[in-house]
Amino acid sequence: TKVELMYNFSKNGTSFNSSIYYSKFSDFIAQISSLYGDDALMLTYVNVERSNRAGADINFRHKFSNVINVNSGISVFYGETKGLYNGIDLSSSSTMWSGNIALNVIPDKRSDIAIQYFYSSPATFPQFKTRSVHFMDIAVRRTLIKDRLNASLTLSDVFNTRRWDINSDNPIYRLSNNSKNQSRVLWLGLTFNLNMIQQSKSQKKDDEIEQQSLIRIGY
Repeated sequence: TKVELMYNFSKNGTSFNSSIYYSKFSDFIAQISSLYGDDALMLTYVNVERSNRAGADINFRHKFSNVINVNSGISVFYGETKGLYNGIDLSSSSTMWSGNIALNVIPDKRSDIAIQYFYSSPATFPQFKTRSVHFMDIAVRRTLIKDRLNASLTLSDVFNTRRWDINSDNPIYRLSNNSKNQSRVLWLGLTFNLNMIQQSKSQKKDDEIEQQSLIRIGY
C-alpha cells in the first residue's frame, strides 16, 4: 500500500518538484545474517512481518544564466521494520536522509563542466547500522568535432572519502565492517559518431513540437 502527494512548479528557469508519501508492506524481504559454525556468518533473505516508510522527496533546479545552473535534491524518510525469524529480532526504526547538489558550468557551446556532491546520513536496518557516506565527482566534456567526436574527463570521489562502514551489535554476534575500495578514479572517454543522420528542417520542427508536447504533459 502506498499513498503519495506531489507538487510541481516551473517558471523562468526555475523548477521545483516535491512529494510526500507513506507506504506499508507486508512480508517485506530483508537480509538476515546468522552464525555458520564457530567463525563464519551466513547471509540469506527472509520475509519479515511488515515494513512502514513515510517521507518526502524534493528536487530543485535553477538556471542562473546561459553559463551556470544548479540542480539539487533531498530525500528524507522515517523507516520502520517489524519481524521475528527463528528467535532473531529483525525490528528496526530510524530517520534517514540523502541529498545531492550539482553545479553545471557551460563556458561555451562546446564545453560543459559538472561538479556533483553526494551525501547519505547514517542508516539503521535489521541487525546493522551504517555510517554516513559522502563524496564528490567532477566531469569535463568537450566537443572536438561538431556532431562527430566528443571527449570527457571524469574524476570520481575527488577527496577520496567514499567508504562503506557497517556496525552490528546483537545477541548473536558483534561485527564491524569497514570497507574502502579504490573509488578515486580518473576516467577518459572518447565518443565518435560514425552514422550521423542529418535531419531535414521539417523533421527537426516535428521533433521540437513533439518534445514540447511531452514537456507539457510532464507538468
